[in-house]
Amino acid sequence: MKRDNLKVLIYGAGRVGGTLYYTLKGCGIKAFRYSRNRRGLGYLSLRKIVDTIDSFDLIILSVPDSNIEAAVREFYRHIPLVSNRVILHTSGTMSYRILEPLMKKGFIIGSLHPYFSFFEIRRDVHLEDIRFGLSCNKGSFESIGDLLDRIGIDYEFIDDDKKVPYHISAVFVSNFTALLLRMAYELLGISGIKKNREEYIFSLLNSTLHNLRYYGIRDTITGPAIRRDKRVLDVHKKFLSEYNPMYLNIYQIISRIIQSIYK
Repeated sequence: MKRDNLKVLIYGAGRVGGTLYYTLKGCGIKAFRYSRNRRGLGYLSLRKIVDTIDSFDLIILSVPDSNIEAAVREFYRHIPLVSNRVILHTSGTMSYRILEPLMKKGFIIGSLHPYFSFFEIRRDVHLEDIRFGLSCNKGSFESIGDLLDRIGIDYEFIDDDKKVPYHISAVFVSNFTALLLRMAYELLGISGIKKNREEYIFSLLNSTLHNLRYYGIRDTITGPAIRRDKRVLDVHKKFLSEYNPMYLNIYQIISRIIQSIYK
């Protein structure tokens, strides 16, 4: 089956759902979306979804974790019986089992979390640039995996009880890194660099990413902590103790972790 013969419904119009909608359309998928409060190009009414639900190869529930149960109830209340349609939610921490009521309607259930940063809805993301974590009943893996392969989704299977460390990993890579870069940006300003702080940040960040990709993530780290350079560490800690004690705490904790891991 070609990509342009596949139909996907995105339930939810937030940053994740919106980006996935444009990403799937961009690679030739017939993508549609639903939101209670939005109308326009690409949006379907609930009535239209009810009437055509069996024509969709994949339904993606892309709503906040706190709204998944309500979405399941809405689907269960309105959707008729279907013939083995796949429905997946995108939560990084919620079990796929929250969708179990929909199995009575004929759905194959699971969760598909994108290991990607969604600061805003983007129209320029290529599907091959996103990695996904798939969780589902092992009896459903073959049918779901076959569908994802046909779409061109790059995924790995994650046991449902291993989703939390998977999601924490994403938080470390994206959220915590963004915070550390924000702190670095601030400290550059304190040092007197005002106009081109972003260029300084991205120059160092790009060289770091190059080293990580070329030499490997596990062992590519430099700096005073791994060198056990007490003089530099003490100078840094003295400044941070006076500037921002919270920054000092972060610096000390990360330095200790580095020295613990890289003995």
